[in-house]
Amino acid sequence: MADKKLERCKKYLRSTLLSNKGGIPAAEVYKHYKDLVGEGIPYAQFNFPNLEAFLSSMPDVCQICWSGRDLMVVGVADRATQHIEKMVSKQQNAKKGGVRPKRGSMPPPPPRFGNGGGGSYGGGGGSSRPGGNVRPPPPVVSAPRFRPPSSPVVAKKMITNSLIRKSPPISPRVKIDLKTPVQSEKAYYETAGGQAVYGTRVEELLVGRQHGLFTSQVEKMYQKKWEQSLPRDWCDMMERGRRVRVMREAGASPMVYPAGGNNNTETSNCSISRVTLPNTPEWDITICSVTSTNQIHLWLGEADHHLTRLHKTMLTHHFNPAPSPPMVGDLYSALVAGDQCIRRVKVLQVDRSNYSAKCFMLDYGEEIVVNWMKLVKLEMKFRELPAQAVKASLAGVEQKTGKVEVQFVKKYLQGRRLVGVLVGEVDKVIPSLVLFDTSREEDIMISEEIIKYISSPNNNPPCYQPPSPPPSTTQATYPGSRSLAAPPLPAVGEYYDLVVSHIVSPHIFYVQSHATLPTYTSLTVQMTNYYANHGSSITTNEYTLGSLFAMVVSGSWYRARLVRTLSSSLFCMCMVDTGKMVMARKETVKPLVKQFLQLPVQAIKSRLASVEVINENEGWGEMPVEWFRHVALKKSLVGLVESKSGDELIFTMYDTSVQDVDTVLNTEMVTMGLARKK
Repeated sequence: MADKKLERCKKYLRSTLLSNKGGIPAAEVYKHYKDLVGEGIPYAQFNFPNLEAFLSSMPDVCQICWSGRDLMVVGVADRATQHIEKMVSKQQNAKKGGVRPKRGSMPPPPPRFGNGGGGSYGGGGGSSRPGGNVRPPPPVVSAPRFRPPSSPVVAKKMITNSLIRKSPPISPRVKIDLKTPVQSEKAYYETAGGQAVYGTRVEELLVGRQHGLFTSQVEKMYQKKWEQSLPRDWCDMMERGRRVRVMREAGASPMVYPAGGNNNTETSNCSISRVTLPNTPEWDITICSVTSTNQIHLWLGEADHHLTRLHKTMLTHHFNPAPSPPMVGDLYSALVAGDQCIRRVKVLQVDRSNYSAKCFMLDYGEEIVVNWMKLVKLEMKFRELPAQAVKASLAGVEQKTGKVEVQFVKKYLQGRRLVGVLVGEVDKVIPSLVLFDTSREEDIMISEEIIKYISSPNNNPPCYQPPSPPPSTTQATYPGSRSLAAPPLPAVGEYYDLVVSHIVSPHIFYVQSHATLPTYTSLTVQMTNYYANHGSSITTNEYTLGSLFAMVVSGSWYRARLVRTLSSSLFCMCMVDTGKMVMARKETVKPLVKQFLQLPVQAIKSRLASVEVINENEGWGEMPVEWFRHVALKKSLVGLVESKSGDELIFTMYDTSVQDVDTVLNTEMVTMGLARKK
C-alpha cells in the first residue's frame, strides 16, 4: 500500500515540476504541489525528516540545482512524460521583473524548502512558523563553490532539462557552469478550419507578389502574422484548389505565386479568380462546353443561375464600345448571338483587317470571334464572380478531335446536369472525372456510353431519353440478371428513426432505418460465414455493369453493385446497403447468391432541408462537410420528412442523444455559420 502511495506521489511531483520550464524554486515546490493535487507532499508518511531529504532521495523524479541566485528543483522526465517535457521546453522564457539591488548591498538570503507547515528544510522539527525556516546563505569565500558565476547574461539562464538528463544529480553545493545560452523556440498550433481559413490568409500574403515566394517564406510570414502554423500539405491543397500556382525545381524550395499570375491557362492574365473545386469526390456538375471527346468545361452546383443574374445586370451597363482595337489579354463584356446575349471574355487575338477579336469566354470555356465594336471594358464589379468554367477530363475516354465524334459528345453531354466522380488529375491541375446520370432510378455511367460509341465500328450513338417519372411500384430493377427491392419510405410529415451510413455533403447522404439494423447486421454475418466456407468455389467471368455482387471489406461481406470496370482487375462498386462507393479488386468480388437477394436495399438517399451553401460558387467546403460527418455519421438520429423527390428524402434532422434537449442539425449549421437558411 505504501509503495502505491509513493509511486502516486512521484507521479504527481514529476507532473508538477515538468509543467514549469526550468523547474520550481525550492521554497515554492510544496505550494505548487498542493495547488495541483489538493494536499501537501506527504514526505513524513515515507519516514523522511524533511522535504529536502525526500526530494534528494528521488534522482529519477527530480534534481536540485542552482540557477543564478535561485535554488531550483527540476523534474526528470520518464518515457511516459517525455512529450510533456518537449512541449514545455518549446515555450518562451518569461521575462523576469524586479528591482536590481544597489551596488554594495546584499539581498536577503533566498528561502530553501517551504511546505507551509514549518520545520528545517520543510518539516520534521524546529520552528513552527509558516513558510519554514530560512537557512543563512553559505559562507562567502574567495572562490564560491556552491553558486554559478554572476554574469548578467548567464545569471538569467536556466538549466535545460536535456542537460539535466544527461548529467548525474547535482548537489546544491557544487559549482554549475552555464556557458551555453538556452535557445527557446515558440511552438505554434496548426490553423483550424481548413483551407477556408488558411487559404484566404495565404492569398493575402501573396497579394502583389507576382514574382512569388518560397514556401518556407510563406510559412514563416504566416507564423509571424497569425502565430499559427500551416498544415503540411497546404501547398498541394491550395494548388489543387487553383488558389495558387506552384513552380518546383529540383534541389530548391517550391515557389508559390498568386493564382492570377502569368501562366498558360485560359484565365491567366485576368483579374478574375477561378472557382474553388469541391473537396469531396462527388461533384454536382453541368456540362457547359465540349472541346474534344474527352475534354470538357463544366459548371459546379448552381453556376447557371449566378450567370443568368450576372448577364442581366451586365446588359444594362453595356455602353461605350471601344472604337480602337482591344488589348490582347484584357477583359471585356461581349455581345454575342445576335446581340441578345452577353459574356465575359478575354481577348486572345486581334484582327485589324476586319475589326474582329478572337476571345475566350471565361464562364463557358469556348472561343468565339466578335466584332470589336461589341466589346466593352469589363467593369470591376463584374469581376467579383469567379470564372465559372472548370476544365476537366473524362477518365478512360480516348481523346479524338474528329468533327463527327466531337459533335456526338457535344450533343450527348452539353447542357446536362450530372454527377462527376473525381478519380484523378491530369498534369496535377485538370480534374479527371467519371460521369453518372443519377436522374433515373438506376445510375447510368455516361462515360461508358461515350467509350462504347467511340470504340464502335459503326459509331451507333446511344439513345438518350429524358428521365421518366419514377414507377409506381417499389421494385428497383438493376441492369443484369438480379434485382433488389427498393426500401420502404416514410410518409411526408413522419418522424423517422435513422442512422446516417454515408455522407458526401449535407445535400447528398444516405440513411438506414434504425429498426432494420439487427436484420442487416444478421445478413452481414450470414454472408461472411457463407463466403468464408464456399467462396472459393463461386466464380464468374461475367462482370456486367449494374449487376449485383458480394464484396469483402475488412473481413466482412456486403452486397454491392458494379458501377464501372476500371481495369481487368479493378472495379468501382457501390455498397447498396450503405450508399458508399469503393474501389475493389477482382479477387474481393464474388457473385451474389440467391438467398441474399431477399432483403430490399437498405440505404436511402437523403438531403438536409432548408439549408444552402454560403457561397454557391464554391459549393460545400471542407469545414461544413467535416462538421456534418462529426455530428451525424454513424449516429442514431431522428429525421422529420419534410418532402420527397423521387426516392430521395428531405429531412430536418434531430439529435436526441442528450436527455430533454433536442438539437436541430439544420438550424445548428446556420447558427454556426456553416450554411445559410434557404
